[in-house]
Amino acid sequence: NSRKIVEATDPNVSIRTVQRHLLRMQLKYKRASPIICLTKAHFEKRMIAVTKWIEDHHCWELTAFSDEKRFSLDGPDDWRSYIPTSQKLYRCKRQCAGGSVLIWVLVLPNGLLSYRIVEGNLNADKYIDLLRTTAVPIMKLNYGEHVTFQEDNSPVHKSRKVINFLKSANVKVLEWPAKSPDLNIAEDVWKLLSNSVYDGPPFKSKAFLIERIKEVIMDINERRRHIIRNLYA
Repeated sequence: NSRKIVEATDPNVSIRTVQRHLLRMQLKYKRASPIICLTKAHFEKRMIAVTKWIEDHHCWELTAFSDEKRFSLDGPDDWRSYIPTSQKLYRCKRQCAGGSVLIWVLVLPNGLLSYRIVEGNLNADKYIDLLRTTAVPIMKLNYGEHVTFQEDNSPVHKSRKVINFLKSANVKVLEWPAKSPDLNIAEDVWKLLSNSVYDGPPFKSKAFLIERIKEVIMDINERRRHIIRNLYA
């Protein structure tokens, strides 16, 4: 903002002088909080959905949650760390392709996580293949025909192809209110994963990042399943 003020007004002062003046005006440079902005319509639809879950006594013990997340070789966007005051903390920005990995995860009530590495971007055909080979068999093996599948309202999930496939596979899909990641257990799982995956320096290659993600998921499945079960509780 300070640079824009200098460029727009062309005063005979430095950017630092503008910054000091803004501070004297009780203005502080802050990072925007990633809150979910809900309109009145969004809020009302969320209330309707949650009320229905309660009135119908929805069985969460037979509900599998799912989501996708992209992990970066350079760590999270807001990567922060304690370092000596004499040093600076840098987060590299790769200008070439291949700087991230897309992960799809399925969260089960027994605390187990199933996942798939998605090559490139996710489209309807890739998602259907993922559902056919991974999600549907795992859900039905563990919970039979009574399982409910949760997914958000991304265009890929709501494409006609995907809807028809899930109907043909006799999978019940939980009606999900828009802009509701805070209601999704998978978001807590991403936090759990990120804390461990990014607990170290940036990754040198995609292979190292994928290997680390696999290690963390295996650790959760073997030693920390109780955390997932507590999310359901």
